[in-house]
Amino acid sequence: MDWKKFLKEYKEHFQKAKEEDAESINQIEIDFEKEILVINGKEVKEPVIVSMPLDSEWQRRKIFNLKKGCCRKEKLPEISITLEGDVLK
Repeated sequence: MDWKKFLKEYKEHFQKAKEEDAESINQIEIDFEKEILVINGKEVKEPVIVSMPLDSEWQRRKIFNLKKGCCRKEKLPEISITLEGDVLK
């Protein structure tokens, strides 16, 4: 076995997995009243739409950081949370 080749491939694989993990959401904090949106420990500063269930029939939806600037024609990124079953009860 070529250990140098193995270690190089392992490092590349580990780095790729780390980069992919950095793009995923592992932790999220949403406060609609205080307008706080934190993803993976970092406060989101750019405009983004967040929607999540308010109850079994209604959704709560808000544009966070709207004052930071966006134009009407611009399509904003969106985080949409769905719940299955009786999670809120």
